[in-house]
Amino acid sequence: MDRQQHFIDLLHKFDNAMLITHDAQGQMHARPLAIADSTDEGTLFFATDRHSPKVQEILRDAQVAVTLQSGSHFLAISGRATLTDDARLKEELESAAWKPFFPKGAEDPALTLLKVTPHSGEYWDRSGGQRLQYLWKAGKAVLQGERLTDSEQSEKAHAKVNL
Repeated sequence: MDRQQHFIDLLHKFDNAMLITHDAQGQMHARPLAIADSTDEGTLFFATDRHSPKVQEILRDAQVAVTLQSGSHFLAISGRATLTDDARLKEELESAAWKPFFPKGAEDPALTLLKVTPHSGEYWDRSGGQRLQYLWKAGKAVLQGERLTDSEQSEKAHAKVNL
């Protein structure tokens, strides 16, 4: 399996992410969001209120970062955020979890979809055999008083990808 496909496979395992934008002063601002969809190209969709601060931040600066973490998987994405009001896409992605925020569902006038088109990503996979390999190398480094480096990890355990 190539690095890009491994990245996409890991991405599809996540339900939530941290979206990082830039506020009016240029400071980074992070917040958790439920993922409405992730595509095989690495594009992410989030449901959001068109009047939210994140929308204003994206209109000022569309460059965003997205981070995702579970017990043994970590992803970082750099990309460009855009907004879409595609009615068909809203209906396709609609979730019962949206109801508290958007009582009219896909037709709620406050609802807009935030689309993050990635240009690059990075993953760290500490699952299965990769976890055992990491623990072995980390333990060895500790016992020898040395530092574990990214280059000592397999390509499946850590890689940067262009998306």
